[in-house]
Amino acid sequence: MVRRGSGQIVNIASVAGLAPYPLALPYTTTKSAVVGMSLALRAEARTHGVRVSVACPGRIDTPIWQRSEVRGVLGGASARLLARLPKAASAEACAKTIAAGMARDRAVIPVTFEAHAAWWLARVSPWIANKLAQQIARSVVYAATP
Repeated sequence: MVRRGSGQIVNIASVAGLAPYPLALPYTTTKSAVVGMSLALRAEARTHGVRVSVACPGRIDTPIWQRSEVRGVLGGASARLLARLPKAASAEACAKTIAAGMARDRAVIPVTFEAHAAWWLARVSPWIANKLAQQIARSVVYAATP
């Protein structure tokens, strides 16, 4: 891409890389690193004509949640948490949103409504985003304890 002077890289992170995401610290840490790396690479690659974006989906209708270790740890609390969240987006809708963000050369591409909302809240009012994350963590931990 550098030799050609054009191209596009899209890294996949998560909404967990954009806003406080409790109860999944290793996941949050790696997704935050992907966001930071992508933004730094975007500045660097631009000088070579290469575009870089980072896609940050929220919940997408894939088997990841069914396979998650966190779900087993939380037990019945995970079902109650899922019931309060918006319906997961389809993989096709996710791909279309990412493609549209690439076409517009967006640095960050939040995919779902909750990804947009979490990113916006974390930028506009980090204090409120943190308080909300604390409430989520508290309610899930209390619900998971016998």
